[in-house]
Amino acid sequence: MQTPTKPLSQRSLWQSNASAGASSINSLSKRSTWRDMSERRASRARFDSSSSTSSLNEGSAFQRTIDAILSPSRLAGLDAADVAPIPYDTYSFFSHILSVRGRNLSMVFSPLLLLLCWGVGWQLIFVYTDDNEIHDYLASLQHLVLPILTPLSFLLTFRMGRAAVRFWDARHSVGIIMGVCRANIATVSVGVISPIKANVKQVLQTKTTDDQSIDGESSTQMPGDLKPEEDGSIELLCQYARWLAVFPIAVNHHVRPQTRKGWNQEELYKKYRYEIGTLLSDCDAQKVIMTTDNERGLPSLSGGTRVRDSPLVVLNRLHQLAYEIAYYQAYNNDRWSSAPIQAMFYQQITNQLKELTDAYGAMERIKNTPLPFAYAIHLRTFLLLYLFLWNMISVAEYGWVSIPFLSLLNWALLGIEAAAVECESPFEYRENHLALGKVAVLISRNIGQALKELTDETVTAL
Repeated sequence: MQTPTKPLSQRSLWQSNASAGASSINSLSKRSTWRDMSERRASRARFDSSSSTSSLNEGSAFQRTIDAILSPSRLAGLDAADVAPIPYDTYSFFSHILSVRGRNLSMVFSPLLLLLCWGVGWQLIFVYTDDNEIHDYLASLQHLVLPILTPLSFLLTFRMGRAAVRFWDARHSVGIIMGVCRANIATVSVGVISPIKANVKQVLQTKTTDDQSIDGESSTQMPGDLKPEEDGSIELLCQYARWLAVFPIAVNHHVRPQTRKGWNQEELYKKYRYEIGTLLSDCDAQKVIMTTDNERGLPSLSGGTRVRDSPLVVLNRLHQLAYEIAYYQAYNNDRWSSAPIQAMFYQQITNQLKELTDAYGAMERIKNTPLPFAYAIHLRTFLLLYLFLWNMISVAEYGWVSIPFLSLLNWALLGIEAAAVECESPFEYRENHLALGKVAVLISRNIGQALKELTDETVTAL
């Protein structure tokens, strides 16, 4: 006899779902997951072979679109596209002050090691030689070297300030993309659904009148039935929503490095394909992901000539769909879609798409325009010159005891330059960089929410 199982509480269900979600994200962050995954599973955004695929073939086109946009496995893949940022208490001076993670030590490690060897080397010279004249002479140079710190401080301040501005500009552009995507899907949804709702309302009123006059018998169209032209409008809206959800993914892959350490092109392709999932067909997804063509003019993973920018592929398709929606509405529904209304409707959509183009262009500009060579090299030349001279003079004057303090000074000044480099182009797979994958998740959820809230049961039942 089997013992009946005790039902899980709501709290236990939440904890188990959260644990499963975290496990999926951790697995989707590993290269081995994509090495072992088939392209078919990646194109369906299926984490494992047991994942449900009922939404691919069941329900209306509208419901399938919502399911594709809000697919939990696809959103988990987008979540895993970022390196987890380091959480810290913004109001505490002691939060993570001893942590070395996220400080870009890889950039300053070699000069720090070289400066340490430089200081220890001079101290050994002073210990094993009895020439006090060299010792005294180097110690006397302190007043000549110290003034270099003043202009160097201005250079470092300007360097860090410009890096912070570039970081904020990048974040501002991401914010514009988020806001415009929300406004855009609302504009398109209202423009498509409002005439249909008006038609349903008219049908209900007509049916009520007919029922009163003909004892309930009427040949009038039922409220749940859409005319063919209205069904076509819904199909165009679904296509538009799918491509709009792909736009932040395309921007993410465009501004981030095209290669990733330890990953091959096939693994990266399957990862990107998983993030798109069932939003696009394989042919359309290849055009978004593969930016080069082979000798036969077909999309290729590597080699060939670069002929496409992923965001432009999506934007061009959105412009095409915007025109088709406006034209379709004007051609098939004269009562609710007069030419002036549709002209304003189309103009508003294209203006929003232009804002998306400008925002993505600003991010591209930040990525492709580092600080001018003359300034960066001038700063690093005199920064290293000052540190080498100051380490030599301090060791000559204070001996072994100065070396730990000099190491801290070296790290402090070199760390400013390293932090500036870390912040000036925040589009890589690093802790301090923008979480573009999570931005795509948020936009997908906003699009799904808009589609749900701006449609009624009559439309979603189809």
